[in-house]
Amino acid sequence: MAIYRKGADPVALRASARRLELCATTAGEVCDTAGRAVSSLRSQWGGGDLEHLAGSWPAAESQIRALRDTITRMSRTLERQAGQQDDTSTGTGTGPFAGGAGGSGGPAPVPDGGDPPAGPTPGPKPYVPPGPFDQEHVDAAKDAVKDVLDGPGFWSMDGNRDDLETMRDRINELTPAEAEAFIQRMSPEDLARLGRIMKDEGGFLWVDDGLDPFDRSEVTSGLLSKITPASATKLQAAMPWSQPGFDTTDVALDGQQSQDGEHRSDLHYGLPSGELGTDDLSAQDVNQGSFSDCWAIASLTATTQADPDFVRDNITVNPNGTVDVRLFDHDGNPRVVTVTADLPLDANGNPVGAHGTNGETWPAYYEKAFAVVYGEDDGGAPDGKSGAPYDVEEQGTYGAVEWDYNDKAPSYITGNEAHGVDGFDGAVRAFNDKQGVIVSTPSDAPADAPEGYVTRHVYYVQSVNADGTVTLGNPWGPDATKITVNHDEFDRLFDDPQAMQPRS
Repeated sequence: MAIYRKGADPVALRASARRLELCATTAGEVCDTAGRAVSSLRSQWGGGDLEHLAGSWPAAESQIRALRDTITRMSRTLERQAGQQDDTSTGTGTGPFAGGAGGSGGPAPVPDGGDPPAGPTPGPKPYVPPGPFDQEHVDAAKDAVKDVLDGPGFWSMDGNRDDLETMRDRINELTPAEAEAFIQRMSPEDLARLGRIMKDEGGFLWVDDGLDPFDRSEVTSGLLSKITPASATKLQAAMPWSQPGFDTTDVALDGQQSQDGEHRSDLHYGLPSGELGTDDLSAQDVNQGSFSDCWAIASLTATTQADPDFVRDNITVNPNGTVDVRLFDHDGNPRVVTVTADLPLDANGNPVGAHGTNGETWPAYYEKAFAVVYGEDDGGAPDGKSGAPYDVEEQGTYGAVEWDYNDKAPSYITGNEAHGVDGFDGAVRAFNDKQGVIVSTPSDAPADAPEGYVTRHVYYVQSVNADGTVTLGNPWGPDATKITVNHDEFDRLFDDPQAMQPRS
């Protein structure tokens, strides 16, 4: 192998990248095999020991997948460096990395530790949380956490909601450098216990406990937006709702989405190859992917149809590569939900969930943020499935946003409650009033159902036509068959039209 005195050997870099990618694949396979083994034990074993084992598995799984994702990032960094070295050698270099998760501005996360491969084009520098730094602020945040963990000191009670809200305020006041120090000095065990207390919304007598999903997310978002990828991995392992799992989704359980039949395997978190893509938003370019959340993605698509600037203005990339998505709580208050740049991918590195036709990632980050905070899951399952693990109530997972009702997602996305409209005429009036409109299909297809008609599915009104018909778009993307219907067909073939108005 030649030694490059003035730069890195791109052949050697790519060989190392391939070896790292193989290691990452092996880690994913180990995790999948172990997960299946834990699941199969439920049919052969019972009792407290099983519950302890099963309860400890999610944290272990998160750590293994985090390791895999770190190795994947290292592999992609080497591939990128090899390409930059090739460009430099041929005189076609275009400068350091641009795009990735950040797309229109922010750098994507890079692995911590070690020097980048040698070469005249160094690529992105590892994110260093900026100051100022005041140790007293870090200590105040740690003391607030201690108050939560210790509780009032009687009846073995943890800290109540007042303690948690004080803690949230102390954490949100931290600068990036202080937030990084705070996470580094918290033990994984204390973070995990804190996460359990935050999620326990029970209470005792007059004392309220826990935080609702938006308030929990405010804590994790206030940290994820500031800290390094390594610290983000530590936080997500302790508070898994901040990195929604997908093991209970239909595609993970059955290897395919029940309606489109597309097969997927080796679901894992990884960095997508596409850009954010918010410069030229189009509702027609949104693809639901393989999660059964048409009701939510159709709502996002309809909102984009009505007001693309509203969607564009509510998603930004942070300096550390994380993504801020502005959603809305039940009081209509804007709430920023921060998610890391990694997304669910399949064995081929393709996005599993929502995405743009050309790989744009903005729909995926909306979907991920929605999965973090959606708190109204009442179960739901595809046809022919009932009971666990399909029909269960969840929170903080992609499974929680599958199979739900038309009126539930719009308020999270637009800041206004959805409102039912009166059939075809109401849908046309709402659409002409610059509102997004969605409509669903029943469980059984009518005998005269048109081509492209999918049962238990949600469509959006794409256009109102001069001939008195409307065209319905499918959130499966531009290649899915569109349905054009007249007044009678609309009212007879479709149910529950809902309109949504983006908040001004």
